[in-house]
Order: sequence, then structure tokens, then C-alpha cells
Amino acid sequence: MSDKEKVVLYPFDIQSVPLLRHKHLLNNYDIVGAVSPEGWGLCGKDAGLTDCGNKLGIEVKSSMSEFIENCDTVFFVDSFYKLDFKNEIYPEMLRCIESNRNIINLMDIKKEYEEQLKELCAAANVCYKSFSIKDESRYAAKDEENIVKINTPVIFVMGLAERLNKFELQLALRERLLNLGYKVSQIGSRSHCEIMGFHSFPEFMYSTTVSEVEKIILFNRLVKQIELIEKPDAIVIGIPGGTMVFNNEYTNKFGIFAFEISQAVNPDFVVFSTLYEDFTPEYFKKISNLTKYKFGFDVDCFNLANTVFDWQKLGSIESDLYLKLSSSFIDEKITNFRNKNIQVYNILNDNDSNMLVENIIEKLSGYGELDII
Repeated sequence: MSDKEKVVLYPFDIQSVPLLRHKHLLNNYDIVGAVSPEGWGLCGKDAGLTDCGNKLGIEVKSSMSEFIENCDTVFFVDSFYKLDFKNEIYPEMLRCIESNRNIINLMDIKKEYEEQLKELCAAANVCYKSFSIKDESRYAAKDEENIVKINTPVIFVMGLAERLNKFELQLALRERLLNLGYKVSQIGSRSHCEIMGFHSFPEFMYSTTVSEVEKIILFNRLVKQIELIEKPDAIVIGIPGGTMVFNNEYTNKFGIFAFEISQAVNPDFVVFSTLYEDFTPEYFKKISNLTKYKFGFDVDCFNLANTVFDWQKLGSIESDLYLKLSSSFIDEKITNFRNKNIQVYNILNDNDSNMLVENIIEKLSGYGELDII
């Protein structure tokens, strides 16, 4: 008999699929349902098809009432397609409280709503946990500008642009390394990673009151502190945003996070996720060179995301410019690159995930930095 709380995700879309795919990392929770507004086109479909990956055995529903009697907790999650918090999300939170269901808030919401929810949940004797609270006051400026050396092997997960399965990559690496018996410390590219047992991307990196120099120093010190306290075999760092500006509208955060983190920490292994196009082998060589001269390190292998950017609709406000392809289609394409000795993977393929981890272990073991278990 499981002691885990049964969980429903709302509002569910492509942003939440990695949580479902790697729900085993949620030690205290078992995701049993996903709810999505009808207009998003996901209702009645298997949740795994949302990112064109493998089926997960959970059908997306359009109403919380279809799950509420059979769950203990609702995760309110960030979604790519935004809902109005006051008129659409907050009422669902109130219904959960009325039904004596716990709330785990993974969204960044206004402080006034945060306080109201705490009071209402306390009065109803239900649990409310939030991962949205920001407190920049505890980040003190650093007078020194030296970088301290990280002795533990560091694995970077980064991407050409946003929405390229980077979080999926981070969770897949974590799950497989842990299953192999390695002790893994991790900084994820999202703000709710603690619920999966590792550190969220730090708040000070988004701060407007912390200088860019201070951010580099603080990130370096954060990684060193994690190394000293947790004593891991490896540290995985997920980098938000992208590395390349598409145009004036699609900037991919200008590659700023990638540059700052590259100055704070020197990686021992780099996984680079890229969009799908009908690439030639020279494309990967070009990306490797751009990354080396812009950030100062080599790319060890690539993930070919099942995402294509619709350049023809560029400038259209109504269109979603990121289109998803089937995972099996990507499998066929990467075979050509592997025949030319290019390390390209499809993270939505379990065999590829295993091969990627084997590649990481082989390289780091060759350096004498990671003991083979």
C-alpha cells in the first residue's frame, strides 16, 4: 500500500510533461491525473502525446471534478498557454480548498494571493506549499571577484533556444544516474525543482538589484557550497534560455544565462539541445565552434529535439511558432548522423537516454573523475 499522496496537475500542457515522465523522482507524490482547459486541444488524449513522445497511460481531462474525489493534492503548475490567474486559476484553488484537497503551488503568484491562500488553507486544515516566494534580501554582494574551483565533475544541459526538451534532459540524467547508484547534486532550469529533490535555478540570477558580476560570483559560490555540503559524485546544471538570438522578437534570453554560468563554472561534460531542421553534419560542427568561442568549452554531444521553429509564421502574433514532431521521426533522422560518428541523441527515446548516460560515465571515468559502479 503506497503512502504517497495522489496528485492531479492543473493547468496541464507541454510544460508539465517532464513531471509526468519522471514522476518517480517525486518521492512523496504519485501523479494520477492531468487537467487541461478544453480549448487547448489536449483533452481526451494520452498526456504523453502532448510533446509527441511515448504514451504515459494518463488521459487528460477537462474538469477537476473528474479527479477531485480520487486525489489528495493538486499541483498548480506553470503552463505555456497562460490562463488569467484571478478568473480561472484562483477559483480552481478555492474549489480545491472547499473539497479539502491540499495545494502545491508551483506558480509565481502575487503576494496578496499567497497570503489569502495560506489563511484559507489553514482555516480548512489543508496543506498549502508554495515554490513562488522570492526573497532577494538574503543575497549579499560579494566584494571579491575570484572564482573558486569546483572539483566535482559538472555536467551542463543547455540549448540553442527555449522549449527544446532541456528539462526532460535534466530529469532523464538525474533518474538514470541515481538508478546507477551515483550521488547527484543538481541545479535545474526551473523554479520548482525542490519538489523533485534538487535545487531550483537561483532567484538572484533573475534579480534586477544584483549586478551581472555579482551573479557570476554568487553562482560560483552556490555550486561550491553544494559540492562541500552534499559531496556528490556529479553536479548537473540546467541552463535556462538559449544561446542564440533568432531575431529582435525571439531573443532566447540573449544567451545571457549561458554566458554567466560559463564564467562561474567550468563544465566537464556538455549536452547541447538543438531544434530540428534537415541538418547536414557540418551544422553540428558549426554549433560546436560557436559554443567554444562564445562560452569557452566544447560540446560533447547533442540532443535533437522534436521541435521545429516555423519560420514562415514569424511575426504572426496568433501562431505558436514551435511545432512538435513525432519522437519516432527524430529516431530515423539521427541514425544518419551516428553513421558519421556524430554523437546525437533523442532524449524521448529510453535507449538513447541510457546511451547518453553511458557516454557521460565513459568520458568522466576516463578523466578519473567518476568511479564506475
